[in-house]
Amino acid sequence: MNPPTGPSLMTLRVLWGALTMTVVMLAGVLVVTGHLDATPDRQPDAVLGVALLVTSFVTPAIGEFIARMGYARAAAAANLATRQGDATERAGASVGFRDAAVETHTVFADPAAADRAALRCAMTPMILRLATSEAVAQFGFVYGFLGAGLLKAAPFFALSFVLMLARVPTHARIRADLERATGARFPAAQPA
Repeated sequence: MNPPTGPSLMTLRVLWGALTMTVVMLAGVLVVTGHLDATPDRQPDAVLGVALLVTSFVTPAIGEFIARMGYARAAAAANLATRQGDATERAGASVGFRDAAVETHTVFADPAAADRAALRCAMTPMILRLATSEAVAQFGFVYGFLGAGLLKAAPFFALSFVLMLARVPTHARIRADLERATGARFPAAQPA
């Protein structure tokens, strides 16, 4: 089965691209507006820097927690039909002779419907994850703009950029989220 590249996945990818470019753009604004170096007379308090740094780790973690809760609720509301499958139906599994007869697991009865549900369920949690990742760059922007300079603000931009790269919306990631939320697996594609 070919991965869907419909409007839902493309919308997430465009949003991801736009928010990732915002991280670069905010760093660029600091450079263009002359906030490249620290300003001694306007140096922000070190406590503010530590508070923003702690917040930069807490915000994405809270966003991830809320996103997983929301995704689990949306996946449960999707009421996807499942069935028991054997080891030969597990995607990417190599099957030993003895394991094939014994091992069973839950698979989606209608993988196409599960794919559509995965895309529907992924929209809001993915937007929340991306927004909290981009917020880290905004913390760095504020810290640099208040006089800390680009050098002290750079870790915020780097962390935000790494978080954005870790959250690229792909078909495999969206499927994995649905599998984690429901406990069911997509069956392996059967050769024609």
